[in-house]
Amino acid sequence: TYDVDILYSTNKIYVFDHLRDKREKRQSDGAIPRQMGQAFAIVDEADSVLIDDATTPMILSEPGEKVSDIDVELFYSLVEFARNCRNGKERQLDGQGSWRLTDQGLAALERFAPTLPHPLARSDDIVDLTEQGLSAVYGFREGESFVVRDGTVVLIDQSTGRLMPDRRWSYGLHQMIEIATDLAPTPEAQTVAQITQQTYFRQYRILAGLTGTARECRPELWAIYQILVRPISPHARTKLRGQGLRVFSLAFQKWAYVVQQAQLVAKKRSVLIGVNDVVEAQVLADVFAQSGCKVAVLDALAEAQEADLVGVAGQQGAITIATHLAGRGTDIALADETRTAGGLHVMICSLMASGRLERQLYGRAGRQGDPGSYETVISLEDRGLVDGAQSLWRRTMTLWLNLRLLPRWSLTQIQTNRDGRAR
Repeated sequence: TYDVDILYSTNKIYVFDHLRDKREKRQSDGAIPRQMGQAFAIVDEADSVLIDDATTPMILSEPGEKVSDIDVELFYSLVEFARNCRNGKERQLDGQGSWRLTDQGLAALERFAPTLPHPLARSDDIVDLTEQGLSAVYGFREGESFVVRDGTVVLIDQSTGRLMPDRRWSYGLHQMIEIATDLAPTPEAQTVAQITQQTYFRQYRILAGLTGTARECRPELWAIYQILVRPISPHARTKLRGQGLRVFSLAFQKWAYVVQQAQLVAKKRSVLIGVNDVVEAQVLADVFAQSGCKVAVLDALAEAQEADLVGVAGQQGAITIATHLAGRGTDIALADETRTAGGLHVMICSLMASGRLERQLYGRAGRQGDPGSYETVISLEDRGLVDGAQSLWRRTMTLWLNLRLLPRWSLTQIQTNRDGRAR
């Protein structure tokens, strides 16, 4: 019920209740809304809610009709066409990292489209849909953007690493991703109402929040919400120690170092290893297994065991591999012997999309005045350096990393460039 002075819940419950109110008001003028006013909101993990997830549409939907046979045939044809497009020939990445048809690709599509029976094949819309097919085949990877559970594509939240079973991509893209993953295309849900979290929270008369990683997004918080960021000193002096950045040329060299260093540190302390996605977590877990070392893996596939895994991650000798699931609001309680030996050691072993994500991960250590340490370990084969559009500036910064010239500054510049594109 909303008939109270102070209400605590998750942001998504508020947003979807707001959408249900809008739907019911359209259906009946006499409908009584759940939310009676929007006076004052205090948002926890404010940068995640107000920035990272701000522009993702929150959609209230109902089951739709079965995908028509002619649409299914078109989607299969476009996925097959995309698979035959060669990188640098018929397809290329644009400045935003999205797959586009080249002039050669457009010419190939012009020859291919007349063979398709779908009406869209004779309109300009076929270009956009074909480029969605390129994204379905090359842009969205299983274990990174989604997982398959019980024969269903389930999206992964890129900022938290959590599963989002209630979300889908747009019509056409979602079905082509299913086809590219050897699944049958599912019916499209019918949109009843939608809103972004940015639009929803701007309706409050007073908006405030808390987060440990607002420093990097101060300009956005002011420009969009007119909210100032004010630092609050911790009640206990930090004992967290940074141990620098290591750059390896090859991925297997990086993983070998991570396994060796983690086992060495875990003799007296506990270790949390942060990676980007499910695929990287599994690769590293396999390397540990080959060395005869048992580790815990906290990712989207193990979300149900999250509390149990976090509960033992601070024990002496524990090694936990984690995606962004462990990056937000997770207190890892330390055993007394672990605290005495130096606390939790965090190893960031993937190129994170932003400095904020790095701080969220290594912020698991050194909490509440506890001792702790962290280090960053990357390779020049990491997805964040290899994938996406390679501007001259980004190629220059990657070269500086390769030559070990101001490596931390170069890495920060690459992350800042990615943040700018996201904004």
